[in-house]
Amino acid sequence: MRIESLREVKAKFSQIVKSLPKYKSVVVTKNGRPCAVLLPVTEETDLESLLLTQRSDFWELFDRAHVEGEARGFTKFKDLPDWKEFLPTRLSRSRAGPWGQVVV
Repeated sequence: MRIESLREVKAKFSQIVKSLPKYKSVVVTKNGRPCAVLLPVTEETDLESLLLTQRSDFWELFDRAHVEGEARGFTKFKDLPDWKEFLPTRLSRSRAGPWGQVVV
């Protein structure tokens, strides 16, 4: 992780973006306080999950679902069939999404 001021990021944006794979993230500060984070994006990056995990309403929904599952009795992971056996052994190009994720 690297920390840079907004002024430095503005002045060296291209250079900082190129260095993202090395540093994994850059925290941008404004007046000495964090105001943004830059993260590298690759074909393996699940942008939807990354963005969802930053939303408080997602976690509120997740927590409510967990409480409801506890009350009603939900299926535990150990009791689920191995989902990997249901995937095709080799994905065709048409089944892979633009970032390499499986489209079902």
